[in-house]
Amino acid sequence: MLFILSIITSILTSYTAMELVVRARDLNGIKRASWLLGSAFNLALGIWSMHYIGILALTMPHPVEYPPLNLLLTFVLAFLLSTIPLFIVVTEKIVAFRATISGVLMGIGIGVSHSSGMSAFHEQYEFSYDPVLTLGAVLFGCICSTFAFKTFITQGSSFGGKLKSGLLLGSAISGLHYLSMLATEFVRHYDGHSEHFTPMVKTTLLGLGVETTIVMVGILLLAITKIDQKMDTQKETIQLNEQYYKSLYEQNPDTILTFDLEGRFLTANQALTSLYGYRIEDLVNKPFTPYIVKQDLEKAQSNFKKAVEGTVNAYECAIIDSEGNHRQNKVINIPIVINEKVIGVYSIIKDVTELKQAEQELLEAEAKYRSLVEHSLVGVYILQDNRMVYVNPGLCEIIGYSYEEAVTKSLDEIIHPDDINKVKNNVQRRLAGLDTTNTYQYRAIKRDRTVITLQVYGSKIMYNGKNAVIGTVIDVTEQQQNEAIIKHMAYHDQLTDLPNRNLFYKRLTELIDISTKLKSEFALLFVDLDRFKLVNDNLGHEIGDQLLIKIADKMKSCLRGSDLISRHGGDEFTILLSDSNLDTAVNLAKQILVELSKPVTLRNHEIVITPSIGMVLFPRDGVNPDTLIQHADIAMYHAKKQGSNRFQIFAEELMKHKENEIKMDMDLRRALE
Repeated sequence: MLFILSIITSILTSYTAMELVVRARDLNGIKRASWLLGSAFNLALGIWSMHYIGILALTMPHPVEYPPLNLLLTFVLAFLLSTIPLFIVVTEKIVAFRATISGVLMGIGIGVSHSSGMSAFHEQYEFSYDPVLTLGAVLFGCICSTFAFKTFITQGSSFGGKLKSGLLLGSAISGLHYLSMLATEFVRHYDGHSEHFTPMVKTTLLGLGVETTIVMVGILLLAITKIDQKMDTQKETIQLNEQYYKSLYEQNPDTILTFDLEGRFLTANQALTSLYGYRIEDLVNKPFTPYIVKQDLEKAQSNFKKAVEGTVNAYECAIIDSEGNHRQNKVINIPIVINEKVIGVYSIIKDVTELKQAEQELLEAEAKYRSLVEHSLVGVYILQDNRMVYVNPGLCEIIGYSYEEAVTKSLDEIIHPDDINKVKNNVQRRLAGLDTTNTYQYRAIKRDRTVITLQVYGSKIMYNGKNAVIGTVIDVTEQQQNEAIIKHMAYHDQLTDLPNRNLFYKRLTELIDISTKLKSEFALLFVDLDRFKLVNDNLGHEIGDQLLIKIADKMKSCLRGSDLISRHGGDEFTILLSDSNLDTAVNLAKQILVELSKPVTLRNHEIVITPSIGMVLFPRDGVNPDTLIQHADIAMYHAKKQGSNRFQIFAEELMKHKENEIKMDMDLRRALE
């Protein structure tokens, strides 16, 4: 029985020691040292009791007695030799081999304590040790202690880790003792015929008493550890809550006041001074009523009374600061309840003076801009979720819908079907922040189904807490029409509505580029009307103009859809035959000659006008616009010179002939001069 109890005692005291070491590890200074010494004391009790009670558990031939001095010396050695390993375990600065060093020292300490206890037998016995078993016992103690401390270092924060450490350390203590006892051989010598005895307590009762005491001490130390840990936890919680409350109270940007049930100031945070200019000590035990503006006093007193009755409430009132200014505030009254009884009132005061001023300025600005928008001639809209949630009267007038009708219409009902996808895409780009400054033109359908062109600008805003697009709309339908007319006039002859020289030159340049890339041919015809001046001189310019229109129509009727005819100036016309060869050009020239040979009747006048036509082929007769037009003009001039009403294909000889004529003309002029 004593054998089992001795092992249980060693394990219990070891586990208790680990609990105390965990407690010491979390502390500093004297408190840490105290708990470490307590742990060493408890472990020394375990080693000491294991030795003496373990001996009692063995069958001895004679009763065993222990000298008191030997008992005390053994305990002191066990205490000192336990302190050093425990100190190393909790000292994190000793990193390298901390568990091994502590375990070896602990095993040696248990062995030394056992050896000290065995010295009590010298007066009764002589004994010797088996060196192999003795060394094995010490090694067993060192190894178990090492694993115990290693487990504590890695898992000591958990109950399982502390329990495993206690079991290993208890095994080291009890195992070393019983292995050492097995390694010991006892010899007793009798002292003649006379024996002297000193009265001693019976060893079995002594063992049971020591065992009970050690167990009770262990249990007591465990209880003290748990109580101390709980008290420290509660103390830390209280301190933490106090710090939370102090931080919330002192660092709060809003003013926090404490009142008694009569409405007298008790305490306040520093915001009272920084916001309102009052010193806290000047307000203590004074009522709050003198600091409330007259028109809000009744409201403030009524709400304070509600708080005294236990109801949390909030209201707005104006407070007079130290300089006499009225400051707008939001006040929350909170009853202070202790033991289900209201003992005072907290008031949390937020200064909203600047906020109220900003709200007023916002209202004024909104009224100003609303008036501006409502009376603007430009359309203004807010678009959200594919629907216009606001339109001003200007936009209503543009699209022909009333406000009530407009805000019920989706984009699909207003925007032209061919433009709706482009509009939706641009709206999404606006909302995504990818497009911020561009304006666009879209076609819209008015209420009367008229199609108009709108110039639209938009930008992203927040409207009622959601993304939206706000922008302006201008009806540019008439402007666009005027621009189209101006552009048409810039590139077309006003009389015949044919392309003019500018547009012809532009298209000729483009055709040269395309034909160069494709390595294709095209023809250019230069047409001049024969004796047209006689018509103008004899029949008048009005009939001459009408004749030009008729002739232009006749020539247009001879062309393909891809061909281009322009009025070059006066009675001259130019024709572009894209992707054509010389045969095509000749056939067209013949067709024009036939068509124009037919009489034209104008105001009872039957008029026959014949043309002279010159033609060139690209790239044979030139590779740039000016050269091609010049060569065609030379060919036309040669045709006219040959008797009119004919066509002429350009050749280099015509160029030389022209140059000779020019030279001869210049020579004649110089001769006449």
